[in-house]
Formats: sequence, C-alpha cells, structure tokens
Amino acid sequence: MDRPQAISVLIVDDHVVARKGLRAMLDTDLRLEVVGEASDGAEAIRLVRALRPHVVLMDVRMPRLDGLAATRAIKEEFPTTVVAVVTNYNDPALVVAAVEAGASGYLLKDASAELLGNAVAAITSGGVLIEAPLLRDALGRIAAERVEAGVPKLTAEDVGLTHRDMEVLERLAEGLTNREIGEQLGFSEPTIKKEVQSIIGKLNASDRTHAATRALRLGLIQ
Repeated sequence: MDRPQAISVLIVDDHVVARKGLRAMLDTDLRLEVVGEASDGAEAIRLVRALRPHVVLMDVRMPRLDGLAATRAIKEEFPTTVVAVVTNYNDPALVVAAVEAGASGYLLKDASAELLGNAVAAITSGGVLIEAPLLRDALGRIAAERVEAGVPKLTAEDVGLTHRDMEVLERLAEGLTNREIGEQLGFSEPTIKKEVQSIIGKLNASDRTHAATRALRLGLIQ
C-alpha cells in the first residue's frame, strides 16, 4: 500500500537554532515533510510562492517583515495554505491578532514533538491548532472587549445563520474538532465539515477559528 502524501511544512523563524530545533522535532514524524526554512516574513512569502507548502509554522517577532504581516500576505495570496504561529509569547492579545491576521493556529515553542506533530496533522483535517487554554483566554478577551465597547449584538438571522449553524459555531468556539462536533450533534464528520465551510463563508472568515472570533465580535455567541 502506498504511503499517504506527507504534509509539507515551511518553518519561519529568525533564529537558526529555533528553526533547526523545530525541524529536528518534525523530522521524527513520518506524516510531515519539512520542505524549507525562512528567516523572516519576506523570505517566507517568497518560499510559499516557490514551494506551496501545506502548512507554514510562523514566528512573530522577526526583522524586515514580522510574522503577522507575512501571515496576512500569505493568506491573501494563498487562502488554502495553513499558517500557524509558533512563538514564546503566551499572550491572549497576540493570539487574537494572529487569528485575525489569518493564522489557523497558535502554539508555544516549548510544545513537545508529539504535540507539535499531532497539531500540524490535525489542522489539515479540520482540527484546531491552538492549545485549549490559549484559545479560551483569547476568545474570552474578545467577548470582554465587545461588552466593554458596548457593541450591539447581531442575531443569527442578521447574517443568515441557521439553528444548526449556531449549534456548530458554539462548538467551534469551544475548540472541538469536526468529529467531536458530529458526535455531539449526531451528524457524520463529512456533514459537519460541509457545515463549517458554509459558516466560514457566511461570516466572511478565513477559517474555523477566525469564524469563532468573528462570531464573538458580532455578539452571535457568548
């Protein structure tokens, strides 16, 4: 039986030791293939154009072009490319900024090789690439900001969301995978995947995590 195609990964970090460390961890996972390394955001954009990786692991603080600006540029040109921030900063505000720049995930650099590999593999099949405590803190921050700013809530009908859309959206905000959502709601994983894509489109979001943050900012979910 042929081996499934490996998930191609581009590593972006201005510190060579950090890049080599990430590469050493990822090279132990047969599901993944590191296809390149970049030292800043500008080089990352160039290599994404040349290599078309499935996943980009992006540092934040870098010279010339930082990780958030590079993420926005990559997602605008290659919307199906998954970008995940890998950083030392455990900061909910930075998680929010990364997601709103188009990042599909956020991991700390002290993550184990197993966690890193599993997270990268999961995101390509509709999973979540943000550690649960970070995701909860970030989403809680968004909800608090909306309340403090007195932003009026929208209803599901205002943005064309159905009752089932809302059930799925609430679980997206909890960080559940398509399989877990399907198990809770009694639907197959492919059905939930299709539902998630519909929600992303209705909210004009770049991915599932961005859809959850958009829903919170609009007051659709608490």
